[in-house]
Amino acid sequence: MLSYLQSVAVIVAGMLGAVLAVWVLNRYWGASDRKLYNDVMGWQFGVLGTTYAVILGFMLSSVWTTYIAASEDVSEEATANLGVFRTAENLPKPYSDRLRSIAINYAKVVVDREWPAMAKDEAPKEGDSVIASMWTLSLDMLKDLSAQSDAASSVRASIRLLQDKREQRMEQFRFRLPPIMWAVLIGGAILVIASSCLSGNENLRLHYFHVLSITALTLLMLTAIADIARPFGGGTSLDPIAFREAFSRMSKAVDPLSAP
Repeated sequence: MLSYLQSVAVIVAGMLGAVLAVWVLNRYWGASDRKLYNDVMGWQFGVLGTTYAVILGFMLSSVWTTYIAASEDVSEEATANLGVFRTAENLPKPYSDRLRSIAINYAKVVVDREWPAMAKDEAPKEGDSVIASMWTLSLDMLKDLSAQSDAASSVRASIRLLQDKREQRMEQFRFRLPPIMWAVLIGGAILVIASSCLSGNENLRLHYFHVLSITALTLLMLTAIADIARPFGGGTSLDPIAFREAFSRMSKAVDPLSAP
């Protein structure tokens, strides 16, 4: 995961490195001499560039799809949290009050503690204990509310759904692109940029522009992949707005039946 500043730094550093590489080539192997090999290198660069463009496009599309899925799963988890709160309305006191309080606390823990931890690439753990307290309360309900078995079963189903959605978020947080994929992406970028530097063009300004544009576009896509692949950190990290809204609605709902 990269911040926007880090992404810009990577792109600028790569462009400076490409400019330096062209300058060294022109100093020790003139553009007029390299021009003799353009016919050979041209078609090779075309094949290399096309192949790498397909790989980049596929990877960017893949991580973007995963990013959108993570966003939807977060919304579903917040909805499941709200579902636990609402199913508690069918329980008698004090169970209804205790479960609603725990549901509100879960949303607060996710926003105030887990989201900052995930932004720092730290595994969130506080929510596990909150859900554990929900299960503990549900066991007490099964012991004491034999006449309320339907309500207790509904509550336990809501808790189970919330836990499932939480596990999906944890799985998405733990996901990393395999090292072999980064080797392909970075190795391909080096080959494409190096090939553009090797081409012979006696118009140095045009050659520098050609190299810089290819370098900037390639590194821009690489940094986008690196950032989007980690949806809970970096410059494009997801915002827990769904949990904030759920927390606000639960906090204001004195009576769940009158909740908006």
